[in-house]
Amino acid sequence: MNTRLALAALQLDFPRAGACVLALALGGLGLAAASTLVAAIAAQGEGKTTLFSVLALPVLVPLLLLAVTLTRAAFAEATELGPIVTQLLLYDGSVVVAGFMLFPAVWNP
Repeated sequence: MNTRLALAALQLDFPRAGACVLALALGGLGLAAASTLVAAIAAQGEGKTTLFSVLALPVLVPLLLLAVTLTRAAFAEATELGPIVTQLLLYDGSVVVAGFMLFPAVWNP
């Protein structure tokens, strides 16, 4: 209900709703996986808050750029979505696999 109200109030043309939902799902998965891995690394350190901030920036910036690009492409009809979705899937897959491989070593030093 709120989404329809926001689209009506902002008078947005929303030609690709599926692409926006895909960007939300893939961005959320990547954010959860990357943040969990970085938080596990930071939890083993002394200065937990500053270490998380420093480690999270280079890991999360590519994810945010890809998710914003896919969301922007969802509102533009002329943009091809294939390469952006592929890059976002590869990022999510690599972070999830790296998390599964590195989490036991990081959590039990």
